[in-house]
Amino acid sequence: MKRIVFFLIAVIVALGPAAAARAATLDSRLSHARLMFIGAHPDDESLAGAVFAKACIELARPCHFAVMTTGEGGNCSLDDCSPDLGTIRIAEMHRVADRYGASVSFAGFRNFPNTGSEDTAWLQTILNDWRTVTDPVHWIRQQIDRFHPTLVFTVDPHHGFYGHAEHILTGRLVFEALGLAWRTGTPVVPVTTVVSSPPEALYVVKNRYWAFAPFVGRDPEPVNERWAVRQSCNGSPCIDWAVNIAQEHASQRKDGIGLFAFVGRFIRWMYLWRIDLDSLPPVGREVP
Repeated sequence: MKRIVFFLIAVIVALGPAAAARAATLDSRLSHARLMFIGAHPDDESLAGAVFAKACIELARPCHFAVMTTGEGGNCSLDDCSPDLGTIRIAEMHRVADRYGASVSFAGFRNFPNTGSEDTAWLQTILNDWRTVTDPVHWIRQQIDRFHPTLVFTVDPHHGFYGHAEHILTGRLVFEALGLAWRTGTPVVPVTTVVSSPPEALYVVKNRYWAFAPFVGRDPEPVNERWAVRQSCNGSPCIDWAVNIAQEHASQRKDGIGLFAFVGRFIRWMYLWRIDLDSLPPVGREVP
């Protein structure tokens, strides 16, 4: 029994410094970073809001939000949603970007109602519709080439944080835009052949919170970095900045933003799947 106890203590001691080193990796990059978040809807940026508060507000680093849809297919929490929800959410997103000191761009793809389905056929239906506007992979590459981010953030391509089909699709499209297989993060084509100025790293924001599991499930592994969201941003916890700014999405207060305001007070870590694009292994044969 004593051997088991000593073994566990040794493991904990050994893992402590390693975990700290992983947590510091993103911090070490922020001081010279150009950050881009690529999301499906206005308000998705709140999933990485604490990091953007640190980088965009405290460190005054250049930041950009690339948004696939205007969110017109969602629910409206306002008494008056005229002229239409999409127009309202565009204005809300611009106010959010202004508060972060960031720029924003919209692809203008159709926002389908969230059915909760992760079915491959449903994802393909959405993708086919988006392609009638323009090639979404090409649009993402355009945004990267225009802004030249060193760090790109997006949502999980497997589960999309809470099973939203457009989150999942957006995550997969970002992987494809960077020449990566979405299942594994391994390169399919060299990133230097698909974007003119490759980012240093792709960060996938992961829902690994046990409290969410009974309601919306959790994103699968891998997670290879976590970031302390309660560190200081100009004297206040970074997560508090993110929650406060997210309230600009007033049309969504009875939806995800209201939940974010509640759970934000309990969150300590942001869980991330980091893919270092500047040190990828040789291109494999896997098809995304």
